Amino acid sequence: MKVSIITIHDRITNPGILSSFSHGVSFYIQEGKNHILYDLGLIGKVLIKNMKILNVNPDSINKIVLSHGHSDHVRGMNAFLKERTKEMVIPVFAHTNVLEPKRAHLGKLRLWNAGFYPIKTDMKKKIKFILSTEPIEITSRLVTTGEIAIEERTNFQNISRHFVHYVNGNWIHDNLVDDTSLILKTKEGLVLICGCCHSGLDNTINKAERICDDEVITVIGGVHLVGAKIEKILEVGKIIENNYSKINFFFNHSIGKKAYKILRKKLGEKQVNYAPVGKEFIFDC
Repeated sequence: MKVSIITIHDRITNPGILSSFSHGVSFYIQEGKNHILYDLGLIGKVLIKNMKILNVNPDSINKIVLSHGHSDHVRGMNAFLKERTKEMVIPVFAHTNVLEPKRAHLGKLRLWNAGFYPIKTDMKKKIKFILSTEPIEITSRLVTTGEIAIEERTNFQNISRHFVHYVNGNWIHDNLVDDTSLILKTKEGLVLICGCCHSGLDNTINKAERICDDEVITVIGGVHLVGAKIEKILEVGKIIENNYSKINFFFNHSIGKKAYKILRKKLGEKQVNYAPVGKEFIFDC
């Protein structure tokens, strides 16, 4: 079976495709009768416009997977649900903490909602959340990583000091345990699809390979190196060079221009590329 993965929402568009761009990310995955959205981007209008341009009918979607609860991955939810006319209730697979209050701050001066906007009452009846800390089988070929626990994050994590969440009446630093990537099992090996990969690229690859008892051959998505110091970017590059020289990387979203340029220069144009809006990957499963 051929499985298709298309970038629907990103800040970079594909030359020749009249799509819109915005911060945030979303992927459309088609596997036979399964039509899946992995994340919903930040701007609902951008998500819907790009779906139409790329011939992805909102009514065809029968499953949603969320990488984590940050706004640039979930805030397109209301617009997407409003666009649907089909009465089928869509399962939304995610980590148990995905709906918790999340904020971002700069010192003591600013604090803003970095999580879900409230899902409108008339939209709630169109979805059903299926939440778990454990890996969830989305289809026979697609499974989530589940929670990558703090003790499993033995190497560099991609977590900003600006992220906080609400715990026991206080806003405290958020380790983003709800970070969840998606694994596609192909005939050649595993394809890892990441929202932001806050748990760390090395840690996430290791978790995927343990779950599926196979090797990752391709990584697609964000790895949240935007704003990272050059030393950290080079550290990630060294890990890839030493341990993952056979993996092809197609970054987007939270990679950041600086990190993308450094990693592409260090690892080469054959191993590191971008996955803009409209980019399609087809895998034999």
